[in-house]
Amino acid sequence: MTKNCKQILENSNSCGSYAMNDGSGFCISHNPAARDIKELAVKKGGFAIKKQALPQLPSIEIQSKADVPRLLTTVIEEVRHGTIDLKSANTLGYLAGILIKAYELTDMQEKIEEIERIVLERKRTY
Repeated sequence: MTKNCKQILENSNSCGSYAMNDGSGFCISHNPAARDIKELAVKKGGFAIKKQALPQLPSIEIQSKADVPRLLTTVIEEVRHGTIDLKSANTLGYLAGILIKAYELTDMQEKIEEIERIVLERKRTY
């Protein structure tokens, strides 16, 4: 027979949770001997995989940084029409920002390589 936790709450009611089978008469939340077990359970619960349906957005092919504004425009319209949740929109905006930076770094690397090539050519002619 399962009995309830013997902890009395501030409102003078009993806890109402099931008592642990360790003979203490307390539930996992009120059993002082089970603090480590409860802490582990709370941590594991925080890491549980939460599945949610992702919105079906139109496919947008991104080949260059010039395509990113089209993606952002689409996401903005989806937010305005309520067809995408704000968490997904926020994620897409964040990733678009990273993508722009990656394109800019690639452009900068190409410019540096071009400058290095020009400098080497000039050194050879002098």
